[in-house]
Amino acid sequence: MRPVASLLLILGLLAQPIAGIAADGPMVDSVVVERTTFTPTQTGYGDIRPIAEVALTAQQTGRITALSVLPGQFIKKGTVIGHLSGTAIEARRAEYRAHLLQATAAETNAARLLTIDQRTLSDQISTRQQLIRAEQALKYARTERKIAEATLNEFTRKIVLRSPINGTVTAVQYANGSLVQPGTTIARLAPTNNLHLEARFFGAPITPGMRGMFHPLGTHKPIAVQVTQVLPIDPRDGSQPALLRPIAPTAPSDWVMGVAGRVVLSRPPQTRILVPTRALILDQGRWWVLLHTARGPQRQAVTIEHSQGDDTAVLSGLKAGDRVIVEQVYRLFHRDFAQRYQQPD
Repeated sequence: MRPVASLLLILGLLAQPIAGIAADGPMVDSVVVERTTFTPTQTGYGDIRPIAEVALTAQQTGRITALSVLPGQFIKKGTVIGHLSGTAIEARRAEYRAHLLQATAAETNAARLLTIDQRTLSDQISTRQQLIRAEQALKYARTERKIAEATLNEFTRKIVLRSPINGTVTAVQYANGSLVQPGTTIARLAPTNNLHLEARFFGAPITPGMRGMFHPLGTHKPIAVQVTQVLPIDPRDGSQPALLRPIAPTAPSDWVMGVAGRVVLSRPPQTRILVPTRALILDQGRWWVLLHTARGPQRQAVTIEHSQGDDTAVLSGLKAGDRVIVEQVYRLFHRDFAQRYQQPD
């Protein structure tokens, strides 16, 4: 068959009325649109992160020894993960120990003298004033011993590296043998009880207080969450970052650093006219539907918003009670193409 004849045959078929659709008969492939109240949703993706990391810092000048942590390792609060050593540290520790020994000896001697004065007071060998002076001397010696002991204990505490929290090691910045100064950050830890979900959204703006569900990957237990803070739009991709926390008083077992997943937020309820998405026709950058009328299918331009399942919200162009065609809509929409087609000269 010649190409021109084939084209004319196709156009002729398009120009024929569709079987089962009559201008004045019942429409079995159309629906009546109604005004419906629904809750739109917005989807984003994110992961659970610490709100703020905790730095483990050196308290004394010394060299790191016996460092035994790696990134990703979970450690409990108080766990010893290393020590500080060096000649300066050993010299100061020896000095503090000597002070403690002297203070302990002075306290022992003061206690012995007080005991003697208490025994000789009844024999009138010691006076009441001597006894009072002996008691004061013992109090002073005891205070000096406690200060020396506390000083040694505090120094010992500062040269032992302990985890300040229950958390996961996120970074180890120095190795064994490194010389560090007071305030130097040796490692960073992410606390297990101070985590948030950071997610990114596209489209409509996110506002604090919005609620939704976090669906972690690999689990069937969604977690109810709420937006606590909205961050500035990322200029790199136009996404809207937001921070979320669980709504429950206690964090669920799946609320663990590094867990990623999908976040579905619920927006305020809206009233819209919903039409089946399959009824929409895109033609030359505009959206249309076909109204079923007594005179047959009629084109109607519409302004749409977003899809909700199998339906799409319509902002303008339709009213409740209109009947729209939902089957073979593109064929009906362009069925008069053959009438407008003109064969070139």
